[in-house]
Amino acid sequence: MEFFKIDKYLEYPKNIAYDMFLDERNLRLLKKVIYYLIAFFIIYSLVSIFAEELPAGIILTAIGLNVIFLVTVLIKYDKLNVKNIRKFLFIFLGIQMLFITTGDFSNYFLKSYKIEKINRTDNSSLTPQPDSLNGNTNNLASDSGKPSISDKDSSEQKSTQTDSAVTSKKKKSNNDVNVTIGTQGDNEYFADIILFLAILILIFRFTRNEYLLLYSIALFIPIILDLTLHGNLNTGSAVPNIFFAALFCLISVISERKRYSKFSAEYDYVLKKNYETIRMQRELNSAKEIQLSMLPDNKFENENIDIAGLSVPASEVGGDYYDYFIIDENKLGLFICDVSGHGVASGLTLSGLRSSIHLIMEDTMDPKIIMEKLNRMLRKTQSKKMFVTAIFAMIDLNSGKCDIFNAGHLPPYKISGNSGEIFKFKKHSITLGATDNFSKPEESIVSFEFKSGDKLVLYTDGVNEAMNIQKKEFGFEGIERILNSNSDKTVSEILDSLFNEVKNFSKDYEQKDDITILIVGRK
Repeated sequence: MEFFKIDKYLEYPKNIAYDMFLDERNLRLLKKVIYYLIAFFIIYSLVSIFAEELPAGIILTAIGLNVIFLVTVLIKYDKLNVKNIRKFLFIFLGIQMLFITTGDFSNYFLKSYKIEKINRTDNSSLTPQPDSLNGNTNNLASDSGKPSISDKDSSEQKSTQTDSAVTSKKKKSNNDVNVTIGTQGDNEYFADIILFLAILILIFRFTRNEYLLLYSIALFIPIILDLTLHGNLNTGSAVPNIFFAALFCLISVISERKRYSKFSAEYDYVLKKNYETIRMQRELNSAKEIQLSMLPDNKFENENIDIAGLSVPASEVGGDYYDYFIIDENKLGLFICDVSGHGVASGLTLSGLRSSIHLIMEDTMDPKIIMEKLNRMLRKTQSKKMFVTAIFAMIDLNSGKCDIFNAGHLPPYKISGNSGEIFKFKKHSITLGATDNFSKPEESIVSFEFKSGDKLVLYTDGVNEAMNIQKKEFGFEGIERILNSNSDKTVSEILDSLFNEVKNFSKDYEQKDDITILIVGRK
């Protein structure tokens, strides 16, 4: 077992970590098992057909369908992961049992039909014919009470004919089938299922209770099928398979106990050794969850506007934030910001900004006043000066006007709904937290018409500064190229295209900064 990788499980409780450890191994094993099963069933079907042990129709329906299922699983294998592999394994084992049982059922009923047909054929050949009976009446002896020579010959002939028919039946039965229905000790249809499933279960990794459940199913269902169809159990074939299944179950349970004990000991040792680091990591993960929960829904739509947004932090706690405020059916406020750096300090500053802007919005909707109050809050509450670039935009659908206050943030883009042109607004003021008072903040307001079909694109520097392995930035050119080629798309489609292009561009390079995008469109 790869216990040198135990660190990645430490952020989870022990039982969950152990299940993840088992599932990762199962995920690797399943693909190999499927390849072996496909090869096994193909070889088995070819041998059975050429040896005429099983009819080709049964092979094609039961084994053939199973091979198709296994190939389909290989094609869709990428959809399996540690979260769903355990559930899929139960389904997988159940389907294997279903296919094997279906094949045995078909073989059982087909052989039963052949035996009944042989019996009917043999019985008809043993029935005396009227002509032969009439022919014998002329040879009756004159002495009553004594059998004539002809009677004796006829009796011997009939006995010989009967023996011959029985011999013929046995010979034909031996050629066509391997069992005789209803004869104790000859029913051996379902015993092979026990051994087949027991071997499959032994390969994979489950908990003790799951092993006991699976082996119980593998044992009892084939036994019940034999008892139901035959009324008895073929001890000659079933008992050895039951013994081996019980042995495999014992091996699996003992191995699982040893495996869990070893995992538990390693888990406890590493947890104790790295307790403080792990505790801090768990707290950061909790902080990340809380921070992400502060974001609004990533999609919003009504009869007038359509909004799409996302924020992907580079570390556990990010420094980016976006929000939108539906003031009424005709007024919409937009906010996006980027705190210097990213980490715990940035996350705490961000939390204060979010609370403040929600309180400020209760008193005013003027972008200039909102930004001035946010700046004062930062200057008064932050002993270590934190700088925040931000944009607040107010859209009035009645007047068709959009006012933007840019506090040192990256220039937003407007996509024209009529022409598809891209407009870039470069005008901005000083960043929040840099000084006590903005210089002429009224000159920092940018106003423009926001008509039907227009779209406004806001983003943080994690987009344009994304780098690839050659240390080349995605750049404003990359943003403008995506916006130009998707100008007629919906806001959600534009956002997805832009984000996917950035991720594909820097897929081999670690994300260094938070990525946040907010796009709003007027219908």
